[in-house]
Amino acid sequence: METSKYNQAHQMLMRLNKKYFVMMSHRMERLNAHTDLPPVLFIINDKPGIPQNKLAAKLHIQPGTMTVRLKRMEKAGLIERKADDTDARITRVYLTEKGDEARKSCAVAWNMTTADVYSCLDEQELLKLEMIVEKLLERIEELD
Repeated sequence: METSKYNQAHQMLMRLNKKYFVMMSHRMERLNAHTDLPPVLFIINDKPGIPQNKLAAKLHIQPGTMTVRLKRMEKAGLIERKADDTDARITRVYLTEKGDEARKSCAVAWNMTTADVYSCLDEQELLKLEMIVEKLLERIEELD
């Protein structure tokens, strides 16, 4: 199969991803937040008391990496970790009040960035983009 015909589209997607990540990083820096912070805050908010290992799995990161990230967040007062009432091997993660405020700030920045980027597309273009991305995601799932 000839791969060169796919290279331009692939390079454009990678460039878009990198530029979006840099833009989001700059906006998160203004909030004194690292780019890895919002997804963690959003998941904990949606699932208060989520076990630490399940949080790591949801974020597709190693448990040790998750531990380091959560220690940093705990030190900053954003989360608290508690042993499970029935199984001490399980550590559950909760947002603190400060963590919830950080989540709200991150959500505003996240939503504004998304709107800023995608507002150049009309409804039809957005739907077409969603269909194309979904098709690519399904293909990756097939190949994985």
